[in-house]
Amino acid sequence: MNKGSMKKSSDQYIFISYASKNEEQANTLYKTLTSSRYGFVCWMDRQKIEINEKTFQEQIVHGIRQAGCLILVDTRESQKSKYVKMELATAETYKVPIIRYKAKQAKWEFLNRLRLQWAIQRIQFRVTQPAWFTLLGLLLLLGAMIFSVLFLGTATARAAERYLPEAVFASISGNEDETQVDPSVAAPFYFVPDYAQILDDFNLDGEIDNDSYFYRGMAQEGTGVDIAKENERLHLFIPGSCSMVDGAFECQTEIVYGKHDIRWDYLQYFGFRARSVMNSSRLNVSLRISSESGENGFGWSFSDHATPFYKSSFAYPEEDFFAYVTMDNNWHAYEILLDPTMHKLFFYMDGQLIDTYMMQYYDEWVENNVMQFVLGVHGDGGDDADTYFEIDRLVVGGFR
Repeated sequence: MNKGSMKKSSDQYIFISYASKNEEQANTLYKTLTSSRYGFVCWMDRQKIEINEKTFQEQIVHGIRQAGCLILVDTRESQKSKYVKMELATAETYKVPIIRYKAKQAKWEFLNRLRLQWAIQRIQFRVTQPAWFTLLGLLLLLGAMIFSVLFLGTATARAAERYLPEAVFASISGNEDETQVDPSVAAPFYFVPDYAQILDDFNLDGEIDNDSYFYRGMAQEGTGVDIAKENERLHLFIPGSCSMVDGAFECQTEIVYGKHDIRWDYLQYFGFRARSVMNSSRLNVSLRISSESGENGFGWSFSDHATPFYKSSFAYPEEDFFAYVTMDNNWHAYEILLDPTMHKLFFYMDGQLIDTYMMQYYDEWVENNVMQFVLGVHGDGGDDADTYFEIDRLVVGGFR
């Protein structure tokens, strides 16, 4: 009658709810969750439900009541199914967390994998962490904010407030639909430049616009690398299967903004809003301002941590700079300010100053005067962790 075993009430398992027409998607979800990689125990009905079968209904209710969470294979068919509606109502009655898995096939395969990975992450959180743990975390966050206002002034609290509209209030309300998170609200920019040499909101779906960008290097055929624009975001997916081939990383990619060069004497600001949903310690996604040769430059790099950096060149050798920031899968605003009088770079994340760097060859950079924005994917492979990265907005400009 059921696929998988029912565990005793003190254990945690997942109840899979789906419409009969979506049995194939439900089976795929079941096999993934119970695979050796994740090791979840699932309860999934394999029979057609008749409304008058009291015994079966009692088993369904019992299965939902004892579950750690209910995952819904969310489709048009499930939205119309009276049996699914009954299961959701039962879960709500007994306060069982409901996680919606969007099973509709997306145009790009990496988006399908992202949806599944996102559902699994939420399951892991629900099953492995009790509700009181989440509540405690929220209370500690609010307590820290109150302390900041009373004892540290408003500067720290102002930065913390940027997480409240989506990250805190959405958790309190129980709304788990990730599509409701507005990046501009979750991670607003702290600085607003007066003019822009580059301004891209990625508001046109499809492939990279060749009129604005060009590939300086592209991943080898068949590697599974996907770079595309959808829902006003730039999506990058790099599979964990990428490896070194003949001494070269087969998934290495560089995209250069080629509409026009960046004038160094007008460059004072470089900012973008992004999130790393999945990451690998052996692969880096970098956004940087660099010379035409690409040897030197500054920006942010992302692997299993975020790294603001400055890289020198052979022509202008100076000490390289790196800092390290703990990563999560939330939206963040990354900004770099250049003070032309001090020849100094200021690296910010969500309005918080992370570090600074004093440039020794600033005058030589200005004389060169031609810079580029480069989005790069580099690594050496070696693990099976996929990388998925999203960019919501990109700005390069300055202040009057």
